[in-house]
Amino acid sequence: MIIARFVWNWLLNALTMGIIMVLITRIHFATPGLSVRDQIRIILLAGLILGLVNVIVKPILKLLSLPLIILTAGLFLIVINIFVLMLVTWLVPEIVIPDIMSYVLAAILLGILNTIENLFFV
Repeated sequence: MIIARFVWNWLLNALTMGIIMVLITRIHFATPGLSVRDQIRIILLAGLILGLVNVIVKPILKLLSLPLIILTAGLFLIVINIFVLMLVTWLVPEIVIPDIMSYVLAAILLGILNTIENLFFV
């Protein structure tokens, strides 16, 4: 059961990364002309890393920044999601997020998709 839940979360995180890459067109793969198989492999790897970061790093960041989250009425969660995405793109260098505006949009979208995931699928 635990393995099934892990795989399910991994696939949902990979789907989240894929949706972010499709909706924010400035986010792209570092190597142009990749085959679909390679693109799926990279997105699955990014989903795995995103899931691990969400489970290990993100709760620690939320706890440490709780006063800022309360002070900004939750808007600081966007900054935490930006950090999470920076960590994912650092660990998966095949995915390129070129500028801060793309990070902000991706962080907002990540927050929305994670909320949907937590409401309906977990």
